[in-house]
Amino acid sequence: MSETPDDPFDLLEIEPAFDIDLPQVRTVVRRRVAACHPDRFQDPEQQAEAMRQSARLNAAWAAIEDEEARANALLARLGGPSASADKSLPPDFLQSMLAVRMDMEEALASGDPAERSRVSSWAQDERARLRESVAALFVRYQAGEDLGAAIRAELNVWRYIERMIEQLGEQSPGSGVA
Repeated sequence: MSETPDDPFDLLEIEPAFDIDLPQVRTVVRRRVAACHPDRFQDPEQQAEAMRQSARLNAAWAAIEDEEARANALLARLGGPSASADKSLPPDFLQSMLAVRMDMEEALASGDPAERSRVSSWAQDERARLRESVAALFVRYQAGEDLGAAIRAELNVWRYIERMIEQLGEQSPGSGVA
C-alpha cells in the first residue's frame, strides 16, 4: 500500500475503503480543519503552515467526498492501474456511447425539458450502476482477488458518464467542501 502524504485516507486518518460513513468523516475533517485554522496562530510562519495544512485537508476531503475520486484514490492506494496507465473500456462501449451522446445532443438541442430529463435519468442510473459495481469489485479486490484492471475499466466508463452529466449541467452528489 502506498502511504504518500497526499493519500487522502492517510491525511484524514480514515480506513481506506470505498464505502465510508461520509457524515462521520465530515465531522472529523471539520474538527481537524478548525484545529489548524490560521486564525488560531499569531506567528506568520505558523499561520502559513496552518493554511497549507487546511488546504491539504480540504483537498483530501474533496477526494473522499466525491465517489469517483475516492474510488480512484483507493485504487491507487491499493496498487491498481491509474487512468493514464490503463485506458481500457469494455468492448463496444465507445460505439454505444456515440449513440448515447448523439441522443444527448439531440435532447439538448431540442430544448425539450422532458427529453433532457430522460437522458439525465439514464446517465444518473448508469452512474448508480457503476457505483454499485465498483463497490462490489472493491470488496473482492481488498479480499485478495486480482480485480484492479476490472475496477479501472469501470472507472474509465464512470469518467465518461460523469462528463456527460457535467455537460447536462448537473452536479455530482457530494460536491461541497467540509
